[in-house]
Amino acid sequence: MGGSVDLEKKVDSVENLETKEVELNLHESLTEEEEKIRKKYLRKVDLRLVPILSLTYIMILIDAGNIGAVLFTDFIPALKLSKVQQGNIVSFYYITLIIFQ
Repeated sequence: MGGSVDLEKKVDSVENLETKEVELNLHESLTEEEEKIRKKYLRKVDLRLVPILSLTYIMILIDAGNIGAVLFTDFIPALKLSKVQQGNIVSFYYITLIIFQ
């Protein structure tokens, strides 16, 4: 019978949770001073993140372009790579690229 008492307590606690008023997603209005501080902070974050992300994106494009160029030049015969090995190298590059992004 001890188990049924525990179940009743759990049901009571759930009912109590449903009757409590919980306010979620409050959008408090900021004062003019707080809004200026928020915008200043966001600008600082943007000025730090955007150049880093842009540089990363450019480097990814350059690397992908280099792989394509290498596959169609005389560099591959010098390495004596088969088509399967070329595919493995490109697959390894893109898998590591996805992991590190």
